[in-house]
Amino acid sequence: MNVTPTQIALVKATLPRLTDRPAQLAMAFEMHLARYAPAMARGVSLSPVDLLADAVALIDVPGAMSRQLAPLACTLRSAGMSPRGYMALHAALMDMVTGHLGGDEALEEAYSDVIGLILATMLAEAHGPRVQIMPLAA
Repeated sequence: MNVTPTQIALVKATLPRLTDRPAQLAMAFEMHLARYAPAMARGVSLSPVDLLADAVALIDVPGAMSRQLAPLACTLRSAGMSPRGYMALHAALMDMVTGHLGGDEALEEAYSDVIGLILATMLAEAHGPRVQIMPLAA
């Protein structure tokens, strides 16, 4: 996935507008996640504000984002999240973004690509070939 430096800069510049109301954002995220993945919404505690802020801060540092996201990805896997769950997470995060920052196509595309990169990194950490084989939780 190719994320341009311009997209990273755009997301970093607008992230404070998105995360200035963490309680409202968390509620919106949970509502959207429940829509796309009801079982996951009941079983996973995930702060969209922390996820985006932490990952975006390290997105342009080689290897740092993977190290930051690996524990969360493994926790989600242990909680039973399959690779398809990342599509639900992407949809929930994008609904949240468009609900709070919507209207600008370039901004939405930048967030979509950056969120896609974050989730692809998490997917690789939790389900990639380097991961010890363990069954998903039932």
